[in-house]
Amino acid sequence: MKKILILILLTILNFFVSRSQNLNQKILNTISKNEKIQGFQVNGAIQDKLSGLKTSDYDNSSIDIINNKGAIWVTINGSFKVFKMQKDSILARKDKSNFQGYNFGSTNFVYNDTLFSIGGYGFWQTNGSVRFYSETTQEWDIIRGISDISYANGINGISYFDKQNSKVFVIFTKAQSEYVKRTDLDDQQNIYVQCFNLIQKKWWDESKILNPKIADRFSEISLIQNFEQKTLLNSNKIGTVLLDFNNNKVDLVDEKFNTSLIQLKNKIKNNLTYTTVDSINIYDFVNDTSYAITINPNQKTTLNEVVYIDYNNPNYTISDKQILYSILIIIAILFVIFVMIFKKRSTKELKPNDIMIDVTTKESSLKSIKVFFNNLTEIEKATLELIVKDNLSGGKSSITQINKTLGIAKKSIKIQNNIRGEAIKLINEKFKSFFSINEDLINRERADFDKRKIEYLINSKYLKKISSLL
Repeated sequence: MKKILILILLTILNFFVSRSQNLNQKILNTISKNEKIQGFQVNGAIQDKLSGLKTSDYDNSSIDIINNKGAIWVTINGSFKVFKMQKDSILARKDKSNFQGYNFGSTNFVYNDTLFSIGGYGFWQTNGSVRFYSETTQEWDIIRGISDISYANGINGISYFDKQNSKVFVIFTKAQSEYVKRTDLDDQQNIYVQCFNLIQKKWWDESKILNPKIADRFSEISLIQNFEQKTLLNSNKIGTVLLDFNNNKVDLVDEKFNTSLIQLKNKIKNNLTYTTVDSINIYDFVNDTSYAITINPNQKTTLNEVVYIDYNNPNYTISDKQILYSILIIIAILFVIFVMIFKKRSTKELKPNDIMIDVTTKESSLKSIKVFFNNLTEIEKATLELIVKDNLSGGKSSITQINKTLGIAKKSIKIQNNIRGEAIKLINEKFKSFFSINEDLINRERADFDKRKIEYLINSKYLKKISSLL
């Protein structure tokens, strides 16, 4: 009987070991077919299936898998721990670091066979240090005497490593340490673009400005995927875009691509994601199945827009055509205003108070609010009700609460961000369309006591009217 129990335990142990080795081996086999593969992401509950990586090593933090010409490096978000995959596909720790909590949201990559880490958030502040790992000393060091471009991915920055041109591009907003009295608030709301040249080991002398047609606020953009030569972003203003930082060009991508990607990731909870050229590849670990979604040429349109603008460039002038367009737009706006005033005066039977919401929107009657509410899906209604109730009680809705309402609490952070963002976006778009206004119903802002966290609240102009539904 004792021998049977030991045999059963060994069988179970062998099962889990083989599964973990299978994932490590899958990564090695995938890279052996194409060493240019980049952007590895482990999503869902499969991090613990990486052989050689213990739960205590990453403590629920995300991990970065970095390919360097077939050599696999693994870093832990928020720490300086470094792992490298051996020939037997087992991960082995290589560093002597004892510190963590300083670099959440940093940009990690390998350049010229050296592991780099830039930026990050921790201990109530973002930092702009450029760090590199020495395999000889097994310690981290920094590049000294550079400008301070402080950012953290997912907090106040989105970064892209352009390996081909030896550059790191960053879209960011300026941030102060949380214990410092906030100054120059306007400057902190601007969206900037910077570039670190890995050959010259320096940032641009002056930051550029992100094209305002892409976004006016950092909250209006979110990263979908970094490719070999471009970055795929979602913009609330113009849709899904491919940004070519090096050539300063913008491609508009068919929304069907992003929708298909979200649906596929939602379907495959535990997956390994990586990129090749313009393709996003998803490996379903549970069913041992691979999928590929490619941005086809007919799915993207090159826009006559730039990614960033250099206002200090004397060659940047407004063309005669732009001036003409501006004049025509002003004339059109004045004409629309004139028509609206004329209609308002001619329609005497309508009372202003009957067709306004808080002096800014149409149809303020309870009946109109109910019609808008009834046009929402059940999930959208539940989400809106949650945020309204929290606001009425003097609070704000957390990401965790909204994720539970949307039924995505157990999905990966990236899928949660995409689905939650789309849900809030759809509610706001329906609201703006129904009442013919250009203001969001649901706003998002960073928590007062932890800037890493986002909270949601109802636009104060409409809270009283919307709360009448509850």
